[in-house]
Amino acid sequence: MNDSPDEERVLSQLLPKKIDSGDAAATNRPQLILASRSPRRQALLSMTGVPFASINADVDESMLTQSIMKKYDQEAFSNIASNIVMGLARAKAQSVLSSYSDSVVIGSDTVVTVDSSVLGKPTSKDDALDR
Repeated sequence: MNDSPDEERVLSQLLPKKIDSGDAAATNRPQLILASRSPRRQALLSMTGVPFASINADVDESMLTQSIMKKYDQEAFSNIASNIVMGLARAKAQSVLSSYSDSVVIGSDTVVTVDSSVLGKPTSKDDALDR
């Protein structure tokens, strides 16, 4: 990754290269937090080389998904799916940010769709294979 000198300066001010609790300057900087325990999302963010913490967001995804689907019931399906992804990502980030207000929090989500249906997370291996 080739960052410009300005980008490198901004990143160095925002994110410590190594989070050291004994370093007063580092503790005053916001920490980057991934609002997810997803191994795949952690692997993707790790590729940036930027240190981060991973914290599970306390969000009821199925309830929020149903609420969003009802709200956008009359829209095109692609709009509903993108609203679900954005709504869940925002809710996850806000959930973690409420406890870590001095941090930079990344929320993300993925929705799988088939034939204009949103597939929720499978409850078991058999459930996943049946889909």
